[in-house]
Amino acid sequence: MSRAYEDAELYEKKGGGLAEEWAEADFDRMCKNAMAKKEMVNHPSHYNNGDMECIDAMVGAYGKEEVAIFSKISAFKYLWRLGHKDEEAQEIGKIKWYLDKYLELRDNV
Repeated sequence: MSRAYEDAELYEKKGGGLAEEWAEADFDRMCKNAMAKKEMVNHPSHYNNGDMECIDAMVGAYGKEEVAIFSKISAFKYLWRLGHKDEEAQEIGKIKWYLDKYLELRDNV
């Protein structure tokens, strides 16, 4: 459970409103903050080799179906460690990026 959700539950217990709505608003805010840090979430330079990004090379080597599965599992990994390694907003951005990639690849298999 994220810190934001725990705070929201405490707020609700004190009669301040719905925890789920607060946590959702906080999640949206963190996603927007994460998107502002594109260099660490969307196309970070350490995953590029010339003109090709690592995820694209993976699709070429393993195919869309396997990379879609990898993307779904990567999103799970970032969700699992949320709040324990990198800045929470950055990790939420990575979760969103991998889930978007999973949906993109799954829809094009």
